[in-house]
Amino acid sequence: LKYAGRDVLGTPAVAIGEVHQQECAQILKLAFD
Repeated sequence: LKYAGRDVLGTPAVAIGEVHQQECAQILKLAFD
């Protein structure tokens, strides 16, 4: 198993919708590749 999530940050999510969508896409790609 490997961790496919965000790095440790001070907030649970970014406040910019476009950046959030990019992060979600990257996490899903890492999880299923």
